[in-house]
Amino acid sequence: MPPSPTTTSSPRTCSRTSSWPSGRLLSSWPASRRRSPAGSSLPAARLLTHPALALPAWALTYLVWHLPWPYEAALEHQSTLLHLEHACYFASGLILWWPVLQAQPHALGPGAKAAYLACAFVLASPLGLVLSLLSVPVYDFYARGPGLWGLSPLADQQIGGVSMSVEEAALFAFLGARYLRSFLRQEECADAFAAPIRAPTSDRR
Repeated sequence: MPPSPTTTSSPRTCSRTSSWPSGRLLSSWPASRRRSPAGSSLPAARLLTHPALALPAWALTYLVWHLPWPYEAALEHQSTLLHLEHACYFASGLILWWPVLQAQPHALGPGAKAAYLACAFVLASPLGLVLSLLSVPVYDFYARGPGLWGLSPLADQQIGGVSMSVEEAALFAFLGARYLRSFLRQEECADAFAAPIRAPTSDRR
């Protein structure tokens, strides 16, 4: 009897659910909790967590708050604007990572997640590179300050830009590589399922 499609059909064990986007995540999620986590049935939630909106909203928030005027205004008003800045970072970060870490309301396959994270890195990386390569301090608030650990305002800014770039590259590259690897494995399993199953033949004499 030929093997069932839900059992082994290649040297590696490939389940039928692994060939579908987020199949393993959905299969491991308790049946009583598979319904739209965090109110994903709400139109606003579906809209805000859509990758086409979440990604540019996060990138725009990240960029705008690092412009000199809003950045320095937040530092000058630490009891109000600084909290608003951090709240914007938190909210935009939440909707950025929601499509990656949750299967609802927009289930992305591992290939789509890898591409999504690559786009996030491309959008975020220029800011850190610019701060690390500029030859003058961007923020007057730090230029007027006493400095930390004996660093000049320019050196402080350049170190901050380099650390931003390294952290972003490490995080997005690590997770993107993991999802890309999962995508390639799923493609291998899908090819194995698509291949015709031939019954063994015996030589007749």
